[in-house]
Amino acid sequence: MNLGPRIVALREERRISLSELSRESNISKSLLHRIENNEGANPELETLRKIAKALKITVGELIGNEVVQNARQLPENRPEWLTKLTARLKQDGKEPDKDFLEALYVLQNRKGQAKAAEEDWLYIYQTFERSFNR
Repeated sequence: MNLGPRIVALREERRISLSELSRESNISKSLLHRIENNEGANPELETLRKIAKALKITVGELIGNEVVQNARQLPENRPEWLTKLTARLKQDGKEPDKDFLEALYVLQNRKGQAKAAEEDWLYIYQTFERSFNR
């Protein structure tokens, strides 16, 4: 998945320069330039979160609707790690946020993404909650 053109389009749509995005996201201009212009760029989750926040969108929206429609929709037979996470959240009295679960599913299925432990997924989910004030 090449996020570069998507980030450029979103940035231009909002009339934000690369320098402004750098300042708002607290990511170096050179890293943003590499992400935007390198087809093989594979930014970390934290980098995606910062870019999305600076653009005032979700990570799922940043990844892009055309990709999200194919890759982010949760399958009917959810993977074990996602089933366990959903059960854990419900056990803790939370109704799992579908957007967050879909974003986690995308992250797990990204090329080269290492398999994470249940506690790691819970931590990432909670980070989404804190980041997006939900």
